[in-house]
Amino acid sequence: MPPNSCARPGTTNPLDADALKHTWRGLCTALVRWWIDNPDQSPEAMTRRCTRLTEAAHTIFAAGDDNT
Repeated sequence: MPPNSCARPGTTNPLDADALKHTWRGLCTALVRWWIDNPDQSPEAMTRRCTRLTEAAHTIFAAGDDNT
């Protein structure tokens, strides 16, 4: 796998990589906007929240069908 590649083995489709890039940017933008709307949240709280969200997404996607 090339350096700085977000693709896992078997997911080398350039359009998938582009879609993932856009998805990641959208997710990050949404989280920053959420934080702006909730300024009482500390950086530490946001770090913990993002960790929980990432773990939840991993659990959901790991249970999914890899053939889709």
